[in-house]
Amino acid sequence: MLNFLDRQFKDFTQGEYVYFTKKFNKEKHFLTFSSLSEDKNALHHDVDYAKNTPYARPIVPMHLAALPLSMIAGMIFPGHRSLYLSATINSIKPIYYDEEMHYSAKIVSASEAMQTLRIRTIIYQEASIFLQAEQIIKVRDDLIPDVFLEKINNENLSHISRAKIKPKILITGASGEIGRCIAFLLAKCGYDLLLHYQKNECAIDELLEKCKNEGVQVKKYRANLIDPIERKELTDTLKNELVTHFIHAASANITDEFEALMASNYLALKELSHVLLPNMLKQQLGRIIFLGSGAMHYYPLGWDNYVAAKSAAVSYTNYLHKNYHAYDISALTISPGFVATPFSESFRTKATVSLLPEQVAEYVVNTLHGKESSSYHRLETNLQQDGFYGFYANKIKESRETEHQSINTLPECHLPPDILKTKLDQITRSFFKLDNHFDLEGVRFEQLAHWDSLKHIQFILTVERELNISFNSAAIGNIQSYHDLVNSVRP
Repeated sequence: MLNFLDRQFKDFTQGEYVYFTKKFNKEKHFLTFSSLSEDKNALHHDVDYAKNTPYARPIVPMHLAALPLSMIAGMIFPGHRSLYLSATINSIKPIYYDEEMHYSAKIVSASEAMQTLRIRTIIYQEASIFLQAEQIIKVRDDLIPDVFLEKINNENLSHISRAKIKPKILITGASGEIGRCIAFLLAKCGYDLLLHYQKNECAIDELLEKCKNEGVQVKKYRANLIDPIERKELTDTLKNELVTHFIHAASANITDEFEALMASNYLALKELSHVLLPNMLKQQLGRIIFLGSGAMHYYPLGWDNYVAAKSAAVSYTNYLHKNYHAYDISALTISPGFVATPFSESFRTKATVSLLPEQVAEYVVNTLHGKESSSYHRLETNLQQDGFYGFYANKIKESRETEHQSINTLPECHLPPDILKTKLDQITRSFFKLDNHFDLEGVRFEQLAHWDSLKHIQFILTVERELNISFNSAAIGNIQSYHDLVNSVRP
């Protein structure tokens, strides 16, 4: 129940929210609204008329659905000290009569100079937004309480909740090495945790006790995310949990079937997000983090299904970010390169420089705390990039188009093609100290030991000296892989 408080401007904080539900009845609400507004539009009340429209049945007038905005300003934010200055309302989907709608109103900013609150209100069902509105309300601190503080009836506000929910984080794949590191770091930060796992119960029980020792509440949930029945059981269980943040670190093995990889990456992310979004919308706050893979940038041989499944999940993350970022619910992907875990052990060579699970976990936790506008983060041993998925591919595409348009600007080496490639192979292996068994095809230089921007320049200078050629600055920036190098010199 919402209790009455005489609050001044200084008493309000950004992020405060209230939540309630409302259902509109055609006979009870529309008739009163129509008599006051003189809105007689048949779409709002005539069943036969509405049948022949795209909506199929009468819809609630936008301003009727928005009527609670007045109550929010006059009774809650700020209440009796309010002076309603402005409002903008956007209708996104039609609202039908006799359907329960959820309202969330949140203080998104406060202007001390103007003594105003900016309130964002959304009307939603499950994960769908039907209406959004923004109000500017002045807080009248000059009001003398004794003039009006008589008996105020709060009974009509008994359905409104102002309870602040403590952040609670769901982590899938929490029994894996990266998942365990993320969970423990978050427990040390004071977050309550929900830990999903499929196997390795000993590891999850040990993690659960470690996290509890940090003074947080922890629950575990076992489910095979490849199995649709077990996914459904998990989502049904989590409907009752007020999850505010979701980290999806689970995945089938790299060599598993395509269906298993899609189920554990894309379908699990989509179905879990759908069931968690209503509680995030309730607070207009949340973060969904998908653990992608650097393999989406260098396409290792035999990883095609894994890369495809990860890419599908990244696209869904972008969809979430686009549609919910405006309500302070962000979704993003963090794609680490090779990580020193058993998951990728059989694919790593002695020359592969890997991230540690602790490094990935620290980056995830820092990103969770930050206010990110980027929906994609790439993490390698000596490289961090953020932006939007596709920014890297677009850069390569543009550089290749530039190369195609100005092929004559490539440095020319007076060696036959086969000898030139052999020479480039020798230079690369010698510089990076790689044996003859290491496969250079498809390798990106940032994957190799001790690579950084200085090392990159040193390598390019070595190639120029050995071949007696000179690259322009654009070409130097475009040489990110052995394949790029081979295509950057004309025989």
